[in-house]
Amino acid sequence: MIAFFSIAPFLSGSERCLQLILLESKSDGMQPVLVTSRNSPLKKWAQDNGISHFSVELNPIKVNSKTRWLYEQVKLTIFLSKKGVKVIHSNQIWSYRAALLPAKLLRAKLICHFRDPIDSGARWWLPRIPDLSIFVSSYIQKQFCSNFEISSNNNLVKMLDPVKRPQKKSFNERETTKKVARANFHLDPNSLVLGFIGQISPVKGLLTAIDVVSRLKRNDWTLLVVGNDPSPDQQYLKKCIREVDKKQISERVLFLGFRDDISSVYEAVDMIIMFSTEEPLGLIPLEAGGFYKPSIVSNVGGLPETVNFGQSGWIIDPVEYYEAVTIIENIKEEDLAEKGYKARLFTESINDPKEYWKSLGKV
Repeated sequence: MIAFFSIAPFLSGSERCLQLILLESKSDGMQPVLVTSRNSPLKKWAQDNGISHFSVELNPIKVNSKTRWLYEQVKLTIFLSKKGVKVIHSNQIWSYRAALLPAKLLRAKLICHFRDPIDSGARWWLPRIPDLSIFVSSYIQKQFCSNFEISSNNNLVKMLDPVKRPQKKSFNERETTKKVARANFHLDPNSLVLGFIGQISPVKGLLTAIDVVSRLKRNDWTLLVVGNDPSPDQQYLKKCIREVDKKQISERVLFLGFRDDISSVYEAVDMIIMFSTEEPLGLIPLEAGGFYKPSIVSNVGGLPETVNFGQSGWIIDPVEYYEAVTIIENIKEEDLAEKGYKARLFTESINDPKEYWKSLGKV
């Protein structure tokens, strides 16, 4: 029996991946256990999908006394013991410390999935190396090995996060779906539609994307911006909107905010542009590939691992990002179709929840 720990109070890419892994484990005949912080939206999701769930404080920093933390740990250990848990999987490093005492008392194996940048500060969260360390990218694995002493006994594996993919479709089916999606967004069925999907924050590079599209000489493009600014004052979003107005492209750049129907966005666009300045991996190009859409990404962090350069998309220099203008200017419809098909094949080859589930058998 495996218990999965998730500390995040919101649904992000990490939690979407965990959902796929949990569903895959169920389809494989397992009965996984999900442990979350009390304010996690995963609680309702677990109930809706018949997954055993337990809420408890997973962050020791938020507990104001050692006695209170010990009380939370004892409750958690009793629950895991009753479920017969033999393996504890921390979905991120931030919930790993909450797994240490229960694992020791239950003699359970420990797994940690490293999804975030790792520096010397990670040592506090990781007082002992897990029995199995899973890295979201080679980039994160290298950071880990630079900050921790690794022996031949340490079990390390790179597994790109799984993403949900729609059923395979023929070219004609994809074109029909695209026309319907564009009609819902009131888009020109024959225009070039670019997509920016993600958190609207400086690290995601939306201002760079706006600068790139403003330099396009072709006049048949639209940029869909999907996501929220997580800051209380929304200053970065406001800055992006002012920049769009300044460059007089407000009719072509559509700010859609957060969308539950993200599949419709992928179906409507021709390609994704992602000019982040830092990314442990970057799920958006992988998700786009599932919808037969290529991506242009900056060569930072783990992003290059999500694109088969020249085949399923393009990787550009984060400083000399103007080369993206040339790529977009010269792209043809047949090129998009070919690269979109290869993006789907590439995503399928490197990204599968079944493979992730198999890797857990290494502990």
